[in-house]
Amino acid sequence: ALGTRFSAVSWDTGQLFVQLGNGLLEAFAGTTGKLNWSVQLPNEYMFTSPPTATAGVVYTAGSGSGGLLYAVSESTGTVEWSQPVENGDHSAPSVDSTGIYVSYAGELSYKFSTSGHLLWTHTNGLEGGGGRTTVVHRSQVWIRGDAGQPPTILDASTGATVRTFVGLTTPAFYGDDAVSTTASGLQATNVKSGAIVWT
Repeated sequence: ALGTRFSAVSWDTGQLFVQLGNGLLEAFAGTTGKLNWSVQLPNEYMFTSPPTATAGVVYTAGSGSGGLLYAVSESTGTVEWSQPVENGDHSAPSVDSTGIYVSYAGELSYKFSTSGHLLWTHTNGLEGGGGRTTVVHRSQVWIRGDAGQPPTILDASTGATVRTFVGLTTPAFYGDDAVSTTASGLQATNVKSGAIVWT
């Protein structure tokens, strides 16, 4: 069954949120495992984007007949809003106090407000199936594409390109350093200057 081929989990305020590949999103009590609610996300049929739960909302995306980004109430499972995106697969939403970020094939990236309004789109003219999870850190959005483009850092306010970076994986952050894997091992880069700190 499609629902058993993909699953991903997120955690927030005492609940586990499980997203299945068939679009079933479920909330479980973290201390008992009791099912709190279950909702079938509408209008798409393939779900490969892990959910992100924060501040009372679960964000996830689906694909199949285009793509949709969903905002679902953590307490009730009600779909609060959904917005169209190109293809909607593989990108777990990143969230900060100013919005929600997702990125799909060809580094086609979006920022939505927490109320679901499109704030900006970044594109390099390519699109298709696939996507990579973004990371937002200190007003920068770190994205990676599926079509051979160099990984790119965007300004979180505008979506404008700041610079590219070297990395085969989504970076982890420690203070002002971004650490990711490269073809030769680990590399730490200063997020402000882009200078290599260590390899």
